[in-house]
Amino acid sequence: MSSNEPKKRLKAAESRRALLDAGLELLKSRGVAPGLDRVTLKEAIELSGVPRSTAYRLYEGGKGQLDEYRADLLSDLDNSIDPGPTMAAIEGVIAEVQPRIASRDPERLAT
Repeated sequence: MSSNEPKKRLKAAESRRALLDAGLELLKSRGVAPGLDRVTLKEAIELSGVPRSTAYRLYEGGKGQLDEYRADLLSDLDNSIDPGPTMAAIEGVIAEVQPRIASRDPERLAT
């Protein structure tokens, strides 16, 4: 293992992060619907400033290159969503209505 290897890995990780951030920015500006087909690796390269050769090393060329980038982007998008506030809100609503449901009283259920 050479002393340059950790620097290369860090650089690759930084480049990958820049490409994913660019993809997320493109999704924000264009909207997610109808899907990830609104984002291309070429556009992410242009927006991120990551050299094309670096991007192509990270996402090896060929037919699956764009799919690999989009899968990585989708995974990153999924990991960036914090379910905490949403789940807390859902749990709060359930706790609020649970006594009414348990009562089986039609009048209480109607409210």
